[in-house]
Amino acid sequence: CNRTGQGCVPFLMALSGLFYLVKNPPAAPEGEAEEKNEDEEKKEEGQKEEKAKEAAEAKAEEKPKGEAEGEFPVVLAIVAAIAEGKGQDVKKEVDEMVSRCNQASDLKADILKAKTAYKAVEEKAMGSEEAQEALAQARLALQRYATLIAAHAFVKAKHEEEGATFETWLEEQKAIKEALASIETYDFA
Repeated sequence: CNRTGQGCVPFLMALSGLFYLVKNPPAAPEGEAEEKNEDEEKKEEGQKEEKAKEAAEAKAEEKPKGEAEGEFPVVLAIVAAIAEGKGQDVKKEVDEMVSRCNQASDLKADILKAKTAYKAVEEKAMGSEEAQEALAQARLALQRYATLIAAHAFVKAKHEEEGATFETWLEEQKAIKEALASIETYDFA
């Protein structure tokens, strides 16, 4: 949020929605609750391995999604630093919640709009006060999005630990903390 409170509502809506999902995960389909025999489990395991292999091959051929999908270097650093390789899942959940809460504002679109505004102003008047304000807005939008991903990772990891705080967790997550701090000097060029 900025000093005028702009951008707080979609950020807080997405954060509360993510917290709700962690506390109340979707129920598994009824068929999954039943026990399976060993043959079925082996067969499913083989199918899962085959699907994982196909997915890995498809991903290798895929082009990067880019900034429109929130693929900024800062965000990618946070995703990579999330424990147990769950960063992509955390980002995907955040992206889904952001898209559900985007009636007021879309965080990823805000980043791109602010970046575009900064570049347009920067080309006209390098170093001007207007360019600095546009850069500050772009960084603020990126800060919200990156913080939302980090906060969701915290909630997923520590939601059942009594007394756990985001600040304490963040102190332990040096790479995430450094990535969030780097936003203050991030250059959108």
